[in-house]
Amino acid sequence: GWNHFGLSPWLGIPLALGVAAAVAVLIGYPCFRFKIVGHYFALVTLALSEVTRLIIVALRDQTGGSLGVTPVTALADTPVSMAALQFSSKLVWFYVIFAFWLLGLWIWTRVDRSMARLALQAISQEEEAAASVGMNVTRLKLGVTLVSALMTCMGGALYAQYQLYVNPETVSGIGISLQMVFGAIAGGMFVRLGPTVGAAFTLLLAEVLRLALGHDIHGLDATLYGLMLVLFIIFMPKGILGAAQEANHLHTAVEALDPMPRQLLALAFFCGLTHEEIAERSDMPLGTVKSHIRRALVTLRAALAHSIERSPAVL
Repeated sequence: GWNHFGLSPWLGIPLALGVAAAVAVLIGYPCFRFKIVGHYFALVTLALSEVTRLIIVALRDQTGGSLGVTPVTALADTPVSMAALQFSSKLVWFYVIFAFWLLGLWIWTRVDRSMARLALQAISQEEEAAASVGMNVTRLKLGVTLVSALMTCMGGALYAQYQLYVNPETVSGIGISLQMVFGAIAGGMFVRLGPTVGAAFTLLLAEVLRLALGHDIHGLDATLYGLMLVLFIIFMPKGILGAAQEANHLHTAVEALDPMPRQLLALAFFCGLTHEEIAERSDMPLGTVKSHIRRALVTLRAALAHSIERSPAVL
């Protein structure tokens, strides 16, 4: 905007947010209205990201094409430019990004503590049943899509102002889209700090693999990165913090058990003994052993169910 129209970021960013909201409505409303959901909606968003990248490349005179673009006011004469929203000090940008991160956590918390969380959870589990009890499924989904689009747009705007250089690969396309998704999944989609931990983990993993293997065989680091993320999703679908939270709930539930059921569970699961062998070793009736173990398992399942219940819905 500044390069071609002399438009300050203080005006350009709100306009960009408006465009992002409009695109979210134009894409989201027909998809939700005609029940294009789940994996199909994910494919639609990935296709939109790739189309956007191709448009950026095609409009070379306006966007710089595949070479990217740098603002003409990129701190050429002064270390600080409030009008251009540019600062040479990284500490200033740390506080700006930190404030934006806190805003994201605040929005997450407000949604998680509102009735909308229960509605979204119901929609994610059984959309038809949720609609049958009067929930406006399309409006709720569109609201979540709008929040996501606005937060992503604002993050991209701050990234561009900080880097002072953007190209199609860093702001759009399938690659950057999947990187954001993998970060959220790796950290834990259902935990407040999950995406933050996931972003740090995936970026660190990519850099370590690049430095360790990137010079040996071209593309080997990227291949191993993708393979590790796929294995991560398969064997730890709740992410790092999600798995840690579940383990903590399970540990708390086990500690709350009476000593006898806890000992019987240990014999059954860690020693691999059958109910009959446990009854013989503990000199207890078989029915008593089964009863203790059954009640202990019910308690543990209830604890895990409570953990899942507190997780916000993901559409």
